[in-house]
Amino acid sequence: VPVPDKPRKPIEAVKIGRVSGPYTRRNGYHVDVRVQHPGSDIGETKHTLWISHQVLDETSILRGKHEHDISVAEFSETIVAFLGGSDGGVDLSDPDWEIDNGDIPFSSQHFSVRTLFNYYPQLKEHLAEKLFGPDTGAKRPPAFKNMAMGSHPLSGW
Repeated sequence: VPVPDKPRKPIEAVKIGRVSGPYTRRNGYHVDVRVQHPGSDIGETKHTLWISHQVLDETSILRGKHEHDISVAEFSETIVAFLGGSDGGVDLSDPDWEIDNGDIPFSSQHFSVRTLFNYYPQLKEHLAEKLFGPDTGAKRPPAFKNMAMGSHPLSGW
């Protein structure tokens, strides 16, 4: 007897793939998020996000946290919920949403989080609030860059 699929959440990250390579800015995660559209003929849509380690770090530092303190799945689901809500204004059920609008640098199906941060200046703070709660004033220094490049304060460069 086949096991029935468990019911999905209204917005759910279903696949997370880690990307790594020699170029730091290209390292991060590809995440597939499924969105339920009850009462419509579509039923479910898939949205793919590209999340770099840098955007995770930039979000976590707002609350004195580190990248590893963020659940990539929850981060992705929060972004898609923001986009589909009144702040984002994206029709997630329409694959052709604003496809002819050159002023919008993303589609309703694929999102680079860096591009979203540039387009929605309030998104980074929104994510920090949803993932970590209100700002308590906690701080941490930015992560060190590659020590071989001399950015560490003890490197003497």
